[in-house]
Amino acid sequence: MRVLLMASNSNMGVRELYTTVLRESFPGWGVSAMSGLPSNPGSIVSGFDVLIYELNKPDDPRRFKDIQALWAEIKGGPARMVTHIEGPYREGIVAELESQGVVCVGTPFGPETVGVAIARVAPASRVSRQRDEAGEAEEQGELGEAGELVAARDSAHSPDGLAAGPGWGGRLRGLFRRGPRQE
Repeated sequence: MRVLLMASNSNMGVRELYTTVLRESFPGWGVSAMSGLPSNPGSIVSGFDVLIYELNKPDDPRRFKDIQALWAEIKGGPARMVTHIEGPYREGIVAELESQGVVCVGTPFGPETVGVAIARVAPASRVSRQRDEAGEAEEQGELGEAGELVAARDSAHSPDGLAAGPGWGGRLRGLFRRGPRQE
């Protein structure tokens, strides 16, 4: 995953917090930092998977409008946006942004809430996605021909309780069960 962290120079503590959370909780993600909004952000942001927007103060009324304008420009692309909002109108602004697809960091702003927000934009792991899809298909009774064959193979057991299918697993288990070769 490639992350663009847009944080103004006056928000160095916030930049460090995001960087620390990304480094510790999401190792292997590439993080690039930018301290201002370029004239054509859409073309730059299109090369990233996640955009973290922390320009201006989180309680500045202009920030909401800036986020909406930037999101309108990039929402058709691959990037997901994360930000945090503070101030007296926080709940309404967060509800509006979340309804548009922008992920807002919860309160109180800290490592835990930042980690939760970033996890919301992180893709599910390949294994858990496959497991979820298989579980949904099984719940709906849509195993299909291949799923039925796998289920039949898994339900056939050998006398010692191990699955005895014709695949490599059954053959290897049989090989290891026999012990060393005697000549």
